[in-house]
Amino acid sequence: MTEEKTCKNQENKTERSDSQGCGSEECTNNTNQSCSNTKEQVTEEAKKAEDLSKEELLDLLKRTQANFENFKKQNQEHVNEVVRFANKKLLSELIPTLDSFDMALRGSEKSQGEVKIFLDGMKMVLDSFVLVLENNGVNKINQINTFDPKIHEAIEKVESEEDEGKILEVIQSGYTINDKVIRAARVKISSKRLE
Repeated sequence: MTEEKTCKNQENKTERSDSQGCGSEECTNNTNQSCSNTKEQVTEEAKKAEDLSKEELLDLLKRTQANFENFKKQNQEHVNEVVRFANKKLLSELIPTLDSFDMALRGSEKSQGEVKIFLDGMKMVLDSFVLVLENNGVNKINQINTFDPKIHEAIEKVESEEDEGKILEVIQSGYTINDKVIRAARVKISSKRLE
């Protein structure tokens, strides 16, 4: 823009010098040539700026598109997580019912006659109930011999000759939903005897 003004100023000077008597053709040609050179430089710089702007816009577009793709992936992961744990509250509330079934059936092996038939039917109902829970991501915590505070809750320490921290008895089973603990297993663990 300033170069165009300079060019116009030079043209004005040429006109003034012509009117003041310079009138030489060489003077006018030099001025016109410098103006056309300046105009060409301005045009080239404008094209470079335009190309640069296109490149910058293209780069911005690519970055924005990548950010949007990342957003979509994160959003989908969040939706999947919500779906996986949508029934957590309901499933957590069903676990005490499972415990009740378990306790009711603990001594069923010794039963006979009609009671045995009834308890066998209840065992089938329990198995069906467990299958429904497993299909919804609820699993019983597999019992290991050593206490792990991530999946166990020690409700009693018993002096024993066993290694310290060994699980002696599972009082209440623990459960996970999609590999997250929703109830820790309540256990009795061994502790060293005080001598």
